[in-house]
Amino acid sequence: MKKFLEHPVLKILLNQYVLTGLLFAVWMVFLDANNYFIHSELDEQIESLEADIEFYETSIDNDREL
Repeated sequence: MKKFLEHPVLKILLNQYVLTGLLFAVWMVFLDANNYFIHSELDEQIESLEADIEFYETSIDNDREL
């Protein structure tokens, strides 16, 4: 068991700063109110609204020409 705990990769992963960073990353990606999934949904909504703006601006320009 002691030999297993002395493995170089495991020593790095059990470092308190690495563990804190991993915990923070998991928190931000999955558990936070503004997590990754919420941001991706908001990005899709923004793209849709920008497409609507472009459509309406084009419609306004066409109506002005008439």
